[in-house]
Parts: sequence; C-alpha cells; structure tokens
Amino acid sequence: MKTPLGQTIENWLDKEDRKQASLARLARMSEAVLSRVMNGKQAASPKVLIHLERAMGLPIGTLAAMQAQATLPMPVDDEASADQEA
Repeated sequence: MKTPLGQTIENWLDKEDRKQASLARLARMSEAVLSRVMNGKQAASPKVLIHLERAMGLPIGTLAAMQAQATLPMPVDDEASADQEA
C-alpha cells in the first residue's frame, strides 16, 4: 500500500509522464530505494527527501512534512473519550 508520500511521488510521475527509473536518476538514488520509499517499506532520510524535492521541483521541506505527518499517531477522538468517562 502506498503511503501519502508514495502516492504524491506516483502522482508526480503520472503528471510528468516519467518512470521511477527516471526520477531515481534525477534524484541521484537507486530505483530500489525509491521503490521502497514509495511503498512505505523504508522511511526516506532527510537527504533522500531533499534530492526528491529538487528533482520534482518542490519546495524544500514539502516531502519531509508529508512523511512526518504520516508517521504521527492518530489523534484521539475527544467525544469518544468523553462517552467512555460518562
């Protein structure tokens, strides 16, 4: 299953009509690393994220924020907690 980061990269590849191998070359990484990052099997290092952002023409920090947000714990539903306490 693709992560939000992986889905963003896949959408960019589709929009730009590029293959993973092309983006991997542009981002100076192996296609295997790119595939693992896209599929959520490996978290991208800050260096990998910067290389991807530059290759994709994104502002630095865009993909890092996306990856960080995806790894945050799910928020607690305050209403459900209140119901249990009552």
